[in-house]
Amino acid sequence: MKQKVDDDFIQRYPLSQGHSLVIEETTAEELYRELTERNLISYEFAGGTIGNTLHNYSLLADDRSVLLGMMCNNIQIGSYAYRYLCHTSSRMDLNYLQGVDGPIGRCFTLITENGERTFAISRVNEPIAS
Repeated sequence: MKQKVDDDFIQRYPLSQGHSLVIEETTAEELYRELTERNLISYEFAGGTIGNTLHNYSLLADDRSVLLGMMCNNIQIGSYAYRYLCHTSSRMDLNYLQGVDGPIGRCFTLITENGERTFAISRVNEPIAS
């Protein structure tokens, strides 16, 4: 069953029902914390379209692919980033990823009782200097 949010939830963050809005990382963290505490998360996915495409290529072609980009520097066991790593083909080379403090860009799809979808998108964090 997909979890729904109410109108007060949408307004509290402040979002606009039925629209896509960019939010600050602090707001994204507060939103994620409340969704987790209230058990309102139906699905979590990590990796994005490029990561998933490379994973599928490596799996189907049984060949090496290289993922360039960023990943959370402090991955916690059981998190969506951890599950992504667990399910990614070993043929996919992740050695060139750069670490960032905290999550990279996130997109929340919030569905209200009337079925309207609202998207809250946080920006990508900066890579950690090496």
